[in-house]
This record gives sequence, structure tokens and C-alpha cells, in this order.
Amino acid sequence: MLNKIMTVVGLQESSDMMAASEYKFMAYVSEHGKMYGTRAEFNYRQGLFTETLANIEAHNAKGESYEMGINHMSDWCEEEYNALLGYKHEMKKTS
Repeated sequence: MLNKIMTVVGLQESSDMMAASEYKFMAYVSEHGKMYGTRAEFNYRQGLFTETLANIEAHNAKGESYEMGINHMSDWCEEEYNALLGYKHEMKKTS
């Protein structure tokens, strides 16, 4: 499945080396059945995922009392999280 996804996005196993975060993103896409309509959206979501992954790794390196991890929302933007929580910008106080 991962090879199929790599072919669709234009990566060839033998000639193009992927960074660790790119490989993790491809595994994430495969595991969670993600599908993106365009190459631009794929790149955008990969960027969001990479940022999330960096935040998770930074947090986990601190040795806090809990660890963070990847889930089905790891390629979401802030607006998508806020919509899930019912956030309405127009109701924000401006005082």
C-alpha cells in the first residue's frame, strides 16, 4: 500500500530518498486511509503533519508525565480543530 501511495504522489523508491518525517507521513496516510484531492493539498497536509510531529517529539523529549502521539487529526489545521470544538470567532470578546 505504501508503495502505491508513493507512486501516486510521484516518488520512486530507488531514486528519491524520503526524510524520516516524509516516511512517517506516508505511513500515517496509509494507516488512516487519508486521501487528498490535489498535490497542493497533499503538500499542505504534509506540512501540517510535519509541524505536529515536531511538536510531539519536542514535548516527548522533555520527559513530562505524559506522552503525545499521532492520531487521525495530525494533519488538521487550527481552524479544523476549532470547528470540532464548536469555536465561533464572531463570539470572541474584543474588550
